[in-house]
Amino acid sequence: MALQYKMLVNNVSNILVASQADYKTISALNMTDVVFYREATQKGIFLNIVKNLAPGTSIAIFDTQSNDVIYSYPEDANKFLLSKNHLQSMVMDKSGQGEFNGITVSNKKSTTIAAFDIEPNWNWLIISYVDKDRLVTIVYDSIAISSLLAAIFLIIIFIVVFRISRGITRSVEALEFGAQQLSANNLDVELVIKGNNEFSRLASSFNQMAREIKLTQNQLKHAVLESQQTNSSLLDSRQQYQDLVENTLDLITKVDADGRILFVNHMANKIYGLCPEDCIGRQFSDFIHPDDKEQTRQEFALWLKDNNNAFTHENRQVSATGEVFHMSWLSNRHDSKNGKGMIFTSTARDNTEQKLIFAERKKLEKQLFQSQKMEAVGQLAGGMAHDINNMLVVILGNAELSLLKTDRAESIVSNMQSIIQACTHSSELIRQLLTFARKQEITPEIINLNESVMAMLAMLKRLIGENIHLSVEKETSIWPVKVDPTQVDQIIVNLCVNSRDAIANIGSITINITNLSVDENTKIGLDSIPAFVLPKGDYVQISVADDGCGMSESLLEHIFEPFYTTKELGKGTGLGLSTVFGAIKQNKGFVEVLSQPRQGTTVNIYFPREHESVRIAKPAVVKASHRGTETVLIVEDEQALLEIETIMLEQKGYKVLAASTVAIAESLTKEHAGQIDLLLTDVIMPNMNGKDLAIKLLTISPNMKVLFMSGYSADIISTKGVLQNDVPFLQKPFSMEALTSKVNEILDN
Repeated sequence: MALQYKMLVNNVSNILVASQADYKTISALNMTDVVFYREATQKGIFLNIVKNLAPGTSIAIFDTQSNDVIYSYPEDANKFLLSKNHLQSMVMDKSGQGEFNGITVSNKKSTTIAAFDIEPNWNWLIISYVDKDRLVTIVYDSIAISSLLAAIFLIIIFIVVFRISRGITRSVEALEFGAQQLSANNLDVELVIKGNNEFSRLASSFNQMAREIKLTQNQLKHAVLESQQTNSSLLDSRQQYQDLVENTLDLITKVDADGRILFVNHMANKIYGLCPEDCIGRQFSDFIHPDDKEQTRQEFALWLKDNNNAFTHENRQVSATGEVFHMSWLSNRHDSKNGKGMIFTSTARDNTEQKLIFAERKKLEKQLFQSQKMEAVGQLAGGMAHDINNMLVVILGNAELSLLKTDRAESIVSNMQSIIQACTHSSELIRQLLTFARKQEITPEIINLNESVMAMLAMLKRLIGENIHLSVEKETSIWPVKVDPTQVDQIIVNLCVNSRDAIANIGSITINITNLSVDENTKIGLDSIPAFVLPKGDYVQISVADDGCGMSESLLEHIFEPFYTTKELGKGTGLGLSTVFGAIKQNKGFVEVLSQPRQGTTVNIYFPREHESVRIAKPAVVKASHRGTETVLIVEDEQALLEIETIMLEQKGYKVLAASTVAIAESLTKEHAGQIDLLLTDVIMPNMNGKDLAIKLLTISPNMKVLFMSGYSADIISTKGVLQNDVPFLQKPFSMEALTSKVNEILDN
């Protein structure tokens, strides 16, 4: 049976050789993965199978993975039934031959002789087979026919060999020439061999082959061009993907119905603190801030219930390193390809910086509003001070003049003293308002804060009472500062009084004085209300801390507002801390308030360091009060003030010339030229300010001295060019003693 197996093996080998040769061709062109070329090449192989198939034999080609029939010849060859076991056995053996018993479609037993082999490039199992009984018949018939044909062929050869020998030579030469031209890639070559013989047909076949090669080459060129275009489109598509997904600054995620992350782009490195591969399979909720999880879950559930397409929301994401990001999300949903639940695709933008900017802007707006409110109150206080002070001068002056009368009753004396006391208290309130508004005139000096605090310690202890322990902690070598000593005393007193009122029964107050150096890395004031940043430099820090009831944040926002108080009616004016605030700011200091309910309050004050040494104060020389004899010209546009100021000075022996207008003042000066010793003038008047009036009158009476007075605050006067160093000035309201003492001081100097 070796002959029949040889025939079947040749069938398989012919197919293997052709398929491997064609596979190498498309592999060299890098087209093995292009479906079009694979299918076209396979069809070409199938078309040539029949040409080389041994007579009476059949071919079947199976897919080694699916066991499906890919090709069969004759077309009904696949009706022959091979069991799966037969096929699997052949796949395992890869190549071989043998007999197989089976049952045909017509349910007849049959013995099949088959040869098979595996084509690995195409995953084919190639089987050539023939029915054993039919094979015997074919073999004997073939032998008989072959013998007959051989005899006939030999006779014919002997007859025609001589006749065609010369034609063969010419035909061979022509074929050789055509082969040379074809090998030189001259695809336009065409052989012409006359006659109707093998050589002419061979020439015709050669010409047909050349045309087919040319056509195939053109098709290959076209296919290569299409492949290049396809590859270019793929590259463009890949680049678009890279630009849209991997180069974006937005976080892009894909999450399944169970909340598992299926995809995340490169922004996972920043937002999640993990590479994208490490995020796959993790729960999306693992990265949501714990405080935002419940709200996100509720909003997400509401979106699913409403059946809307898009879902926008915001939450915070926490990376693996603990960094928090504020994210704005846009999510969409669609069914998964396998139909198992929903898929959620989302795009999120990091707006952490915008959130911080917005929060900072809100904070600045709040601080600006607070600053504008405080400024408005300060302007109101400064504007009111003039009119109130003028009225207080009239009230205080008349009360003091009434006390000078000898025929006064005791009840009148008591009433006048009450009026004087009320005026003094009202004047103090005005000064506190002006201090808050930073419009009160101050006299800064270089002082040692340790000495200032220790000098008033005994008074502070009496002020706060025995149930509260007051202690002072101070740095020995404290730096000097340049501040108004009176205002420093007022600051310490007000803070201690507030601390005393915050302590219900027994408690403690601690005053701490220390040096402090601030660099660019020191953050002081950010936790205060209102917040601030202490500039770089050297400071002396005074801290007043108590263990009282403390304050909430809402109270802290109002503590420096004038007339704001939490005390009972009649137990506070609401000006204590506002005065502290104004005095600190007027002395170029900073204040920080730290407090929480039931945890006490600490007020930190920072005064800039002064590099000059503390000056030793000279003892004041007390001069005895005496009656005046000089002539004083008073210029005052308020008639009531003019009258009371005139009486005050006349009571002390001065000769007074009273003028209610600039014109009268100029006339009196000319009339008494050289006789007027002092000009006492209001600063702000309708037609001319006090400074310009003084300059004008001094041209008439150059030896006349000048004393300015005003009920306006210091900043308003300074804008008029009056309140300068070494310019005599008397602030309204004033008592008769204060007026006459100041006049006497100016005249004596």
